[in-house]
Amino acid sequence: MQQELLLYSWSIFALMVLPTESALSSGCGKSLPSDFSAGQTTLVEVPATNDQPIRYYSVHLSANFKNDRGHAIVFSFHGRGGDMSTQEDLSELSEKGLLINSAGIIAVYPEGGIGADEKTAWQGAPYSAPGVDDVSSFQFFVTFIDNELIT
Repeated sequence: MQQELLLYSWSIFALMVLPTESALSSGCGKSLPSDFSAGQTTLVEVPATNDQPIRYYSVHLSANFKNDRGHAIVFSFHGRGGDMSTQEDLSELSEKGLLINSAGIIAVYPEGGIGADEKTAWQGAPYSAPGVDDVSSFQFFVTFIDNELIT
């Protein structure tokens, strides 16, 4: 429970430090990929590459998502032993009506890799799996989001 409260606190803190004057893009105007829809959470699979395992991200588009309008992207990372589904529930970033700068958000929930103790973990933790590269997985995913949802 204490770990969950700490993660929740960090999620709220991350939202509080967002600049209030940040400029959103004007949106790309492209149609959404067929498996995405406003108000829904979609599972995205990052394929295995360079000796790295398949990785997963849940992406929630706000109910008022419009492809011709800018939306903030917020990443919410679970803690050790957590998962993206629990983090989505815990963070409440997928709640209907949640706005940043008067616009809905794109909430992203990455799934950590299975660590040395058979619990999910992130690169750099002493209990993370050796050789796991969360940074390259994250870079691949950000490129996907950029190409498919926002530009």
